[in-house]
Amino acid sequence: GLAVDPHAKPLAGVRVVAPNALPGLWQLAQGGPMPRRFVVLGAGKTAMDVCIWLLQTGTPADAITWVMPRDSWVVNRLTTQNGPDFFNDAIGGQADQMQAFAEARSIDDLYLRLEACGALLRIDRRRMPTMFHLATLSQAEVEVLRRIRDVVRLGRVTAIAADGMQMEQGRVAVERGALFVDCTASAVRVKPPSAV
Repeated sequence: GLAVDPHAKPLAGVRVVAPNALPGLWQLAQGGPMPRRFVVLGAGKTAMDVCIWLLQTGTPADAITWVMPRDSWVVNRLTTQNGPDFFNDAIGGQADQMQAFAEARSIDDLYLRLEACGALLRIDRRRMPTMFHLATLSQAEVEVLRRIRDVVRLGRVTAIAADGMQMEQGRVAVERGALFVDCTASAVRVKPPSAV
């Protein structure tokens, strides 16, 4: 991923911020100009939350570029709720999940079965996700994320310049003055495989 110092000064006209800088940016810009383009870097839960936050604060979907190196499966929040109102979704969902585990013929088949029973969701139904880090979203949040159409799937960002991004699989032009939001930190530590 891209390592960005949140306290670093802009480099040659490039503005990169950590997600927690966004609310302060909104407060400072009351009545003033906001960035016309936001580039969200990363495909995990933090990036999902940033995209939802931007959209819910009035940023047009077409003003967001989402750099998504990998598509992700997400846990359907409905299946994690407790209380009697959610009994069928949570406990009934557990039974459906066990059936999916028992009947699956491959990993992809398992994930598709978990999606079919409502346990998992995916943002782009045309793509088979290759990542699952237990991010949890509601169906409504997934619908909000589907509004973003400018999704870049060319691997990770390797360099940023004022007019574009160098990706692992090519270069992408970016509007000058865009604000890059760095959501690339990993919450999941990769461990070497061990025999079972």
